[in-house]
Amino acid sequence: MRRLLALLLLPLLLAATGASPAAAATERGAAPRGGMGMMRGAGMPGGRMGMMGERMGMMPAFSTLDRVRTLSAFGDRAVGEPGNAAAADYIERELVRLLPGATVGRQSFLLPVKRHGGASLVLTEGRGAESGAGGEEVRVDLRPLDMNVLSTEAVAGDGASGPLYYAGRGRLSDFDGMDVAGAVVLMDLESGKNWVNAAMLGAKALIFLGEDLEGVPAPRNLFEDKLELTPVDFPRFWMPRGQALAVFGDLDALRPGERVGRVRLTAKSYWDRAATWNVYAFVPGSDPALAEEVVFAQAFYDNTAFVPGNAPGADEAASAATLLDLAERLGRHPPKRSMLLLAT
Repeated sequence: MRRLLALLLLPLLLAATGASPAAAATERGAAPRGGMGMMRGAGMPGGRMGMMGERMGMMPAFSTLDRVRTLSAFGDRAVGEPGNAAAADYIERELVRLLPGATVGRQSFLLPVKRHGGASLVLTEGRGAESGAGGEEVRVDLRPLDMNVLSTEAVAGDGASGPLYYAGRGRLSDFDGMDVAGAVVLMDLESGKNWVNAAMLGAKALIFLGEDLEGVPAPRNLFEDKLELTPVDFPRFWMPRGQALAVFGDLDALRPGERVGRVRLTAKSYWDRAATWNVYAFVPGSDPALAEEVVFAQAFYDNTAFVPGNAPGADEAASAATLLDLAERLGRHPPKRSMLLLAT
């Protein structure tokens, strides 16, 4: 949706700066205004997005898609991750290349970030514990979920030990027969805000079960409805459902109130500071009568990582790529009004 909105806004921005979308489209071999060109794009049958691209004087979509792929290839672009610095460097290089007459630079500043030092679950007894070689404990690596804007996903001390229960979608009725106080709870990702029920019943931590990260990605809204703004000390984690099946067996076969086993959960997480950058390009207007008027366009290039380390940020990459498309257009057709492009 952000990519579509960004593409639809391009002609409006160009009109505001005094550039000519139709002239630019014609120069690139596209149909001028009133033509019926087709625009190729991702996510539609045959790579088509409908009769609007060239007709509206936009950049060829392959340029946008190449830039989206480049930005996504940097991996997690959250502040403090290597991908964030790599994306800022790439955008700055592109702005210098595309806008030789512009003033290009960056503003550096520090932001608070969460650092994650690893999390694991050790199954000491119960379903699946027998899968350890020679009766040894089974250890499973977990991924923390960055779902609280204030509290970290750390587990205090040497970890938390207690019973492990599976609560399905986390409705209160799903907890019938369970002694949840001091326990670790497994819950389906598709459970809305029902994680609150586990916290209110006294659970120490919760592990969401979702699709494998390497498979079909879970919809963004399944994570967004679990964001919490209050400093609740209730660590939450992620485990692919396939991994849970391999370790714990068929959870749906559990009797009401039956526990999965006993576990020991450890997790390290803390607050730190990290540098990030606003990258900008100021394009002076070509018309002396209009140059004092400034048109501003901004796009995000970082991303929100609900599962730290696993967030290519396609939405943000599409926005930043469209900003670079706009820069390329302005480099070919200098605007009458001044233009400030900002990637944040």
